[in-house]
Amino acid sequence: MEGYYIEAKRFSEEAKLIMSRLSKNELLQIIAGSFTKSLDALITSKIITLKKFSSFLYNTGVIMKDFFTREFASARTNFKGYLRGVTPRIMDATLENFCYGKTYINNKIKEFNQLDFTQKKDLLISGLLWTGMVFLVGGGPDFEGGAPDLDIKMGGIGNHRSVFFHTILLAFSLEFTFRFVVNLLRCGRNYLPQRRSVIWNGIDRLIKELDRNESIMISGIWVGIAIHLFKDANIFADRVKPYVGIPKELSMQSHQNIFVTNSFLSFIFSNPTSVRKI
Repeated sequence: MEGYYIEAKRFSEEAKLIMSRLSKNELLQIIAGSFTKSLDALITSKIITLKKFSSFLYNTGVIMKDFFTREFASARTNFKGYLRGVTPRIMDATLENFCYGKTYINNKIKEFNQLDFTQKKDLLISGLLWTGMVFLVGGGPDFEGGAPDLDIKMGGIGNHRSVFFHTILLAFSLEFTFRFVVNLLRCGRNYLPQRRSVIWNGIDRLIKELDRNESIMISGIWVGIAIHLFKDANIFADRVKPYVGIPKELSMQSHQNIFVTNSFLSFIFSNPTSVRKI
């Protein structure tokens, strides 16, 4: 116990020493730099995601257009023959997709098995961090509570389902905050003493792990909120707890549509996007 106390005391003294060596201007520069980098990464990542999604929609549209063009042409040529061939084609397509999925999974398993121990460990850590972030932000396995339901703690039950906490505004805020903290820690690494407490080594490893898994953990934030909002939409019920703070009175269907729309957007923005660190 005495060894832990000595290390903690040493860590505290070194932290005070670092802060004392930083001038006010240096501290403001670190904060401003982290703020700018975080905002730039946030905007850039969402632009990249929207471009990818737009490309996906366009390519899907082209495929669907070609498919229906061929189907209509076939139906016009021989309608009875076309109808007789619908079921076999559906069965063939289902089997083909099943085989494709099976091959894809087998290839992923093969790729994982070919990784060395360190790569496997890093991959498993990334998966655990993503899963942990989904449950932490979303509200656990039942997706009750979590970040969206902080509106109850901050404003009481009457503030539950506030517009800020139950839309993508919350996800944008959480992503920015996460990026800001990571950038602050990155900058702070430059001020760590050469000879230092072992606690600093642990913090340094934490910073490296956060740095490596930044986009994965941000993806977990968006997925957690997406699932929470989709559950709150209660789409199979006639009534839903409505939003608070919307000036115009809306129908239950409209409130459900807003929940589902924000959930869908959250799923889109959950695509892990690495942004070049500036």
